[in-house]
Amino acid sequence: MVLRVLILPLLERLSLNKDFKLKPFKAQINAPLKLKGERTHLILGNYLNNQFIPYNNNRYDSGAIQALAQVDSIALIDEGVRLVQGEIEILRFEN
Repeated sequence: MVLRVLILPLLERLSLNKDFKLKPFKAQINAPLKLKGERTHLILGNYLNNQFIPYNNNRYDSGAIQALAQVDSIALIDEGVRLVQGEIEILRFEN
């Protein structure tokens, strides 16, 4: 919830593009993904053939700039979720 309320409007404002809009839509995650349920997650990935594919199986350092450069989508997963599978909501952006 925090990401949707605080982070997304901040990203839009920082983009300096008045036409920039992140519109969430549904996609299938390509494989089940286990998470630590006590935190909110931002999962970097790519959208291809109606599937969301997490970057490096969601394994990268918090300061990994290379990961940001190689993805075109993010998934925001609320606190308390321990297993992500099936249809999820993602945000897609393009360079």
